[in-house]
Amino acid sequence: MFWLPIILFEIGDQYYFSYALDMLNVILNYLDEQQVFDENSLETVFMTVRNDNKILDKSLTRLENIVGINFHSHFSFALSSLLLQSKGNSTVKVKMISIFRKVIEISCKTELTYPITAYIVGLSTCLGRKEVSELREFLRNYIDWEGEFEQLIFSPIMNHNNNSATLLVSLLTAILVQSDYEQEHQYILELLMPSIDSYPTVYNTIQHHFLPKLFQIIDRSQNSTVHQLALNLSFFLLSYKEPPISNFMEKIGFHGIYDLLSEKTEPVTIRSKRKLIPKLLSLLF
Repeated sequence: MFWLPIILFEIGDQYYFSYALDMLNVILNYLDEQQVFDENSLETVFMTVRNDNKILDKSLTRLENIVGINFHSHFSFALSSLLLQSKGNSTVKVKMISIFRKVIEISCKTELTYPITAYIVGLSTCLGRKEVSELREFLRNYIDWEGEFEQLIFSPIMNHNNNSATLLVSLLTAILVQSDYEQEHQYILELLMPSIDSYPTVYNTIQHHFLPKLFQIIDRSQNSTVHQLALNLSFFLLSYKEPPISNFMEKIGFHGIYDLLSEKTEPVTIRSKRKLIPKLLSLLF
């Protein structure tokens, strides 16, 4: 049943988003109570179900191609990308925190690497300072980390490879590009700064999305800390010698990452989704 709320997320309608969160929360809690995740990760459990049903998998893949995500290539990032739609929706904060906590709790049972935890920390920037602080305290129950929280998500403990680090930077920059709030700018920029030293090469995939927003922040910011952070990242990007890599996100199946934060959806995309939804629902019931 996990794939039903995923389909509702992929429709991209805020009317369904809240209901999908409720369903996902119930499903994760129920399966966790049944000890389904004691020896298997989220990805293993849900992708096994999908891979065993070729017709369902084919239809879901068609829908995901339209949305611009790819559960097969990066399950954790695909799930996190869909949850980006919570940005700007203050009515779902409590539901989002509940899901974040449950996903972290489940993931830390079996996974030796934690990219999904890093993605969730990035997503928490959409919710507000109070919610971010609560999530920080919750994480301390599962991850042994004594350093500054802003240093955590790109630290060695997360065991990123270059792809997962690139996806995390893309997630944070996607949120930043769509944000108009200085408090949000500061938190995201503080999270990004350690990546300059840890994973500098990831920035040649997102320069064209990132630099214009940094220039805008530098020009408009009234906060000296935010202004300096944006300057530091801009200097780094402008001095970076490696040639930019074009279409990286498209190549791994995530061309829709920035569209998921947009309030506008192309009519042709809406029509394409509507054609697939009845078939997908019939496969699930």
